[in-house]
Amino acid sequence: MAETDPSPERLARRKARRAALAQLTRSVRSLIDATVSSDVEPDQIWQIRAAVDELSERLNAQRHEGVYSGLLGRGPIDHTQPGRSVPLSPWAGRFNPLAPPIDIRFENSEVFGTATLGKPYIGPPGAAHGGVVAGIMDQLLASAGQSAGVAGVTANMTVHFRRPTPLYTELTLHGWADPREDGSRKRTVHAEIRAADVVTAEAQALIVRSARVTMPDAQ
Repeated sequence: MAETDPSPERLARRKARRAALAQLTRSVRSLIDATVSSDVEPDQIWQIRAAVDELSERLNAQRHEGVYSGLLGRGPIDHTQPGRSVPLSPWAGRFNPLAPPIDIRFENSEVFGTATLGKPYIGPPGAAHGGVVAGIMDQLLASAGQSAGVAGVTANMTVHFRRPTPLYTELTLHGWADPREDGSRKRTVHAEIRAADVVTAEAQALIVRSARVTMPDAQ
C-alpha cells in the first residue's frame, strides 16, 4: 500500500507503529547505555552480540525508504512537539535511540525542557561531550525559532561553554527569540542549559525563514 494512502487503516497502522517504535527506542537507548557501562564476561558479550545481530536482521526484513521512514506522514507539521515534528533527529527525535532523552515543550512563544545525559554522551570525566551540548543547543535554537513563528534554517550559531555540563543530573533547557523586526525573514534566537540553576552553556543563532522547512510532502 502506498505511503500516500490516507485510508483509516493506513493512518491506524502508522499510529500503532509510532507507539511501538517509541517503546523500542527507549529499550534500544537503554541497550546503548548498558553497552558502554557493562562489565560482564567476554563470552556473555559475544552471546549478546549474536542476539542483537538477529534482532537487527528481523527489523531489516522490511525497510521504509521514506525520508522519515513513514513516521511523519504528509500535511502540516506541528512544530510545538519537536520530538514528533523531527522524529529522527539525533538530538530530539522521539524515534531515534541515538537522541538523548530530552523533553521539550512550548510555552508563550518560548521553549522549555529537561534532559538527563548518561555515559553514552560522556566527554570529560563526569561531563557531557561538547559536541553533544552543541547538538542539543542546535535543537533548542531551532525550536525557539519555531515557537516564535520562524520555521527556518540556521545561518550561524555560537555556543559558549560556561562550565562542564554534568552527567546524571537533570538539566533544564530554555530557548527564546528576540522581538521580530517588521518584514524580516531572519530572527535571532537564544538558548541556555542549566544544572541546579547554574548556567553550563549559552548559545545564540540566526534563523532564516524557509518555506521548505514546512516539508508538506515529508514521509
